[in-house]
Amino acid sequence: MLRPISLAVIAVLVLSACQSGPFWKRNKKDPFLDEGFAETGLTASLETRFPDIPLPLGVKEDMERTFVYESSALQIGRMVYTSKHSVNEVTQFYIKEAPKFNWILTSVLQAEGAHLSFEKPGKRMQVVVSVSGIIKGGSLLIISLTPDNGPAQGLTSLRPL
Repeated sequence: MLRPISLAVIAVLVLSACQSGPFWKRNKKDPFLDEGFAETGLTASLETRFPDIPLPLGVKEDMERTFVYESSALQIGRMVYTSKHSVNEVTQFYIKEAPKFNWILTSVLQAEGAHLSFEKPGKRMQVVVSVSGIIKGGSLLIISLTPDNGPAQGLTSLRPL
């Protein structure tokens, strides 16, 4: 008697947690790419690591997880920030602000947050925005800047050891 009841309870919980079930309408707007969600109210900070990478006002840098190297010929870095704003707000900020710095959005991946890829001549930027945690709230922002020297040369000559 207890087993059929527990199976029924588990089935109800699983079906209620599944938003893609047949009982829910599928006409929801895409929160990352729908133009109706583009206005977030986030403004760009004047203090940035690199002059051509926008940064939302009010983010806090995690110095222990950040690595930046800059010389006259090379800019490379992995910058980690926390924000009190939602994943959607921070993602929309980059979709809106990065093109103002000549970045071209090349791909968007929605999986455990948002993964945005941008390119401009000689550079690539990856922006990963994820939930900071249930207790903290807000979002975790990781920006990776790498040089883009075009297609890799000489990789076909690599042999396994």
